[in-house]
Amino acid sequence: MPTTRPRHAITETREVAHALDLARRRWPGEPPSRLLAHLIETGAETVAAEEERAGGEHRRAVAGLTALAPHYPTGYLDEVREGWDA
Repeated sequence: MPTTRPRHAITETREVAHALDLARRRWPGEPPSRLLAHLIETGAETVAAEEERAGGEHRRAVAGLTALAPHYPTGYLDEVREGWDA
């Protein structure tokens, strides 16, 4: 099919063949090119969800540290650092 979009070639390695077999069970009757597109789309969704979850964990960790701020007076770190060797 003619297109102006970039094309990508992929060799059917053992791992790719296995992925296609799994995809055929999930999306029966689809041609290999569409199965690959499904796998790529599903993989991208999974990666995005993992990134979002990791970002949420990071935000919760930062919030947890920020919650400690009221227990330390302004300038606390400067006072601690004064005792360090230069």
